[in-house]
Amino acid sequence: MKSTKAASRYAKALLEIAIEKKMIDSILGDMNFLMQANRETPDFGSFIASPIINANKKIQIFESVFDQFEDISMSFIKLITKNRRESLLPEIAGSFEMLVKEHRGIVPIKLISATKLYEKPK
Repeated sequence: MKSTKAASRYAKALLEIAIEKKMIDSILGDMNFLMQANRETPDFGSFIASPIINANKKIQIFESVFDQFEDISMSFIKLITKNRRESLLPEIAGSFEMLVKEHRGIVPIKLISATKLYEKPK
């Protein structure tokens, strides 16, 4: 996933807090849920990008939709929204996921084989 510098900086700050509070997995779950909502709900992208809906109304909606989120995740989303950067939330969530993998030493690979490695279960 392509990431802007701003999204990367926000994601890095969130990761630092997650590490400090020992809540990486739960915050990662919140960010994955946010990315899923963005992928599966076309109106979500329009909603977060809309300049017509004020920040306080967006925060109310986020609190309602993401009521199961950790306090840290919700506080982070509120801060981003108050700073009028909520359109970056899906990118921030994607960057956060990449940074968590990097933090854990997980590296993406591409495997190319001349022969089939396994049979898919039927």
